[in-house]
Amino acid sequence: PPPAPILTQVRRLAELPPEQRRELPALAVNGSVWSEQPSARFVVLDGQVLREGDSLEPGLVLVQLTPRAATLRWRDRLIEVPLSATPPP
Repeated sequence: PPPAPILTQVRRLAELPPEQRRELPALAVNGSVWSEQPSARFVVLDGQVLREGDSLEPGLVLVQLTPRAATLRWRDRLIEVPLSATPPP
């Protein structure tokens, strides 16, 4: 089989076309904790606690957490979901 595509371009959730956003789950951010130590980071999406590498549902994986956003892999895309309306200082 051909190699998997390398995902490098991250698109913000709000930038996705409406038909693609409708295919995704709601992605409600209920809270998050960011730490320098990756094992201490987590986000609560739709009531589920996720750490980097965890799946929200089949095909939707939390790739990375930063203080301001969660990056998810969905199909052949990387999607950035803001963690709060107010960025940390």
